[in-house]
Amino acid sequence: MSSHVKIFNVRTRTLLGISCLLLAFIAGGLYLSMRLCLFIDTDQGARLIIPVEKGDSFSLKYTHSVQKTPVTETFIIIGADELVLDSTIYETYGVGLPFLPSEGRFQQQGGKFILSGLGRKFGKVALHAGPIAGQVLEIGNQTIPLYALHEGGAFVTIRAKPYYYRWLHTD
Repeated sequence: MSSHVKIFNVRTRTLLGISCLLLAFIAGGLYLSMRLCLFIDTDQGARLIIPVEKGDSFSLKYTHSVQKTPVTETFIIIGADELVLDSTIYETYGVGLPFLPSEGRFQQQGGKFILSGLGRKFGKVALHAGPIAGQVLEIGNQTIPLYALHEGGAFVTIRAKPYYYRWLHTD
């Protein structure tokens, strides 16, 4: 009888260990699939996925099409489908560049114009990335030349979504 109890205890511990391992694997998979990510998609099918956290920010840097000067727009990731344009930094006034103090806090610093506190909400950011404007996305320590995602440029969409979005969204 005592050998039967030992066998039962070994089997019980083994089953318990396997069950805990399986449960941890499932919980980890659910966590990872729900993890917020920045999806960068092109109309030619290229896709980059960058894990992010709520409150992280990224910048779009490009050369303004009319003024031919550098512009930096900074976005804050609020959550899935929630991006907020927080600030724009540029060197000259001109067509398509914000300048009214009512649009945010306006200041001049080091030869640049800074408009911050814009608070403009977007579900996604869409742009045509080409070599002339040279759009670059900077997030954390990564620099991604959007204009180089496809030869000749591409239509690029940037959105924050849970990781599982990669399996649901195919266009």
